[in-house]
Amino acid sequence: MKLFFRITSTFFLVLTILCIIFVSHFLYTRSNIYQSYDVKLENVLAFSEKISFKIGDSIKLKIHSKNKCFGQLLKIEDSIRLIVDSIEVNEYSQSYIYNPIVGFSWRTNLKICTDSLNSGYYLFKIFEKENIENKYYHPIIITPLETTSISIIASTNTWQCYNDYGGISNYNDNIRPKYFQKITSLFPSIKPITYCSNQRPFSFMINKNGDFQRTYFNNENTGLINELDTLGKSNSPIISYDSIKLPKQHIFGEKLLINFLESQNVEYGVYSDLDFAYNADIFNSNLIIFHMHSEYWSQEMIGKLETYCSNGGHVIFASGNNLYREVEFYEKGIKVYDEFDGFLTRSLTGTVYSETTYPIISSYKVNLPDHWVFNDCNLKKGDTICSNGSGWETDKVGHGSSNFKILATGLNQIGPAQMVINEFDNGGWLFNASSMTFTQSIENDNTTKKLILNLIKSAQGSSYDTTINNIN
Repeated sequence: MKLFFRITSTFFLVLTILCIIFVSHFLYTRSNIYQSYDVKLENVLAFSEKISFKIGDSIKLKIHSKNKCFGQLLKIEDSIRLIVDSIEVNEYSQSYIYNPIVGFSWRTNLKICTDSLNSGYYLFKIFEKENIENKYYHPIIITPLETTSISIIASTNTWQCYNDYGGISNYNDNIRPKYFQKITSLFPSIKPITYCSNQRPFSFMINKNGDFQRTYFNNENTGLINELDTLGKSNSPIISYDSIKLPKQHIFGEKLLINFLESQNVEYGVYSDLDFAYNADIFNSNLIIFHMHSEYWSQEMIGKLETYCSNGGHVIFASGNNLYREVEFYEKGIKVYDEFDGFLTRSLTGTVYSETTYPIISSYKVNLPDHWVFNDCNLKKGDTICSNGSGWETDKVGHGSSNFKILATGLNQIGPAQMVINEFDNGGWLFNASSMTFTQSIENDNTTKKLILNLIKSAQGSSYDTTINNIN
């Protein structure tokens, strides 16, 4: 009996000690969650002081290079155009100490004048002189001096939330213990705020090759489940699996609409999400386009959208997973909070994201062929349009969508995107394609091109020519 008592006592003593160690480690991790740590840096890296610069401001770049390098400034138009070449960058080692809130405290060691630039998407490329395979591309947005008729809002909040350089993003955490992540996911009240600093390189832009010119889809998709969708098991479709390479969700994905607008000589200005939140000049635009993956919104952005629409504005969501999660801006980036209520999102945009559908891609089936959005498209009800336009992350109608008309519905067997429009009494409207791959259909579908030009014509006025460059 004494032996049993001793064994039991020893067991509980050991268990108590282990529990104390576990709880102490958990509390230590929780209290030091935002502590700085060292990061191993690649040979060549760079980031800018901020994501967007107005024409006339200097682009302030913070460059880390272990060897002598060359820099280039590129602009995304109907192709990738070289703007500034042969910028010499000497060897310059930056700090490897990273903080989850403020990012890297690097020094600015290069400035590029923007006086002669136009608004748009730019890339700063830096590569080693002796080994050009060691390179990095950093996206930069140049905003116009004066508001243009069409304003494009790049999904820069989403870029930041997917950026795990330094080990942490809103999706990946390679720094904190796995058990800590599991516990905090089960108990949201003790989960620390996720900070996504803008003072760091983008992890998905390192050593990227070929993404500038590569086409996204090589074949049409009927919306039927195929072998790829089911991993060979025809009765088990994948309905929640993210197979999209990160660069294609971000600046490379946003490239296709820009290519099209440039090819049609459509003038536009580009802004970041932060610009949309705080730059009042954007109210002067006839049309605002939210681009590709407009997921992360602040309260200021929501208020701006509501005010713009109430004043007769015109809005295109050429995007999916729209207005899904709340963020708050701070000096060095964004804080990420919970998902928005679905009713709020549907009442503003007509649809809301759910995880079903991707990576299955499909065309849309037309519901309202006589609507002005489809002018000169020669459609009838049930026709298919926007090849591969419904997919990846799709949004659907529901409670709160009553003011929206459903123009077309994806042919995806599960979770199709629903293309919708809300036409306001004041003459404005909000169009929502409800899919991340909508603009990808520009590459091989003339209806998508005409649809976009019809929307531009409506926003700009009836005199605007939608037959630019003879789209047939």
